[in-house]
Amino acid sequence: MESIFSSLIDDPNSGSELGQSGLTFYDADTLYDAEGKGYRLKGINAPEIDSPYKEGQVGGRFSRDQIIRLANEQGFTNVVKLGETDTTGNREMIDLQDNQGRSFSRELAASGMLRVQEGFDPGGTLTFSNQFRNFLKTGEDYEANDFDKAAVELDKYIADKNQYSTQLKDAIVASQIQEDFQRTDRDESGAALNPYSVAWNTGMTGVTDAAWGMVSLLGDTLGIESMYGAGEAGVRRARARIADQGSIITSYQDVDSFGDAVDFVANNTLLSIPYMGITAAAAVTAPVTGG
Repeated sequence: MESIFSSLIDDPNSGSELGQSGLTFYDADTLYDAEGKGYRLKGINAPEIDSPYKEGQVGGRFSRDQIIRLANEQGFTNVVKLGETDTTGNREMIDLQDNQGRSFSRELAASGMLRVQEGFDPGGTLTFSNQFRNFLKTGEDYEANDFDKAAVELDKYIADKNQYSTQLKDAIVASQIQEDFQRTDRDESGAALNPYSVAWNTGMTGVTDAAWGMVSLLGDTLGIESMYGAGEAGVRRARARIADQGSIITSYQDVDSFGDAVDFVANNTLLSIPYMGITAAAAVTAPVTGG
């Protein structure tokens, strides 16, 4: 049975296997067997990893690697099927236990490494255990176990990644501000320095916008989803290019001088010329779209 996880499962060198169980970790709380059947660790919620179908979360892959290491090194490789499925109905709920019968999920939750799933800790014992363990950590004689160390490493990894992400976003914003400041096609107020060129380009882009709109309309009318999607994407690109142009005078309310009046007439004339093509295009597609 082919699945999106086949490459991960079939690779003997992937390092994601759970002992000799025949299961392979996909992320920190989900495993798959060689047939592509999914299993979900009950009681914990782990960060998602990125896939073609879902955007990942910070710490997704790092937490998975830590979970794989802990499960195998600490002997939590006995799969206990719990006879229930997750909320999607697609994954069987399981627990991992060591030879003493200890629960891997409870150890992870108690350490604070992963979030406790709602309803898994009705008496609050895991929350109390985690709080008590945090209190003990403040003492000089406390010896952190491997679960504690993994929780600290995961917290540090996520904090570092979030800090880097914030710095990167700040750098991008600063770069954009600098780029806007250094633009040579408009003045400090955003007015185009060559309004006639902008008017013509805007008119031509408007034709492109309309053409993509007709592609979208045809796709919707004919039931061709790919055509509809391509048309919508084209419309967005065209409108983004128009929005990025310097401002020009196209309203009589902005006319304050003779020069403005000349620009007003010229700009609107240049804008209108390309739009004449829209009428012809609409006439061609009218028999198909019913317009």
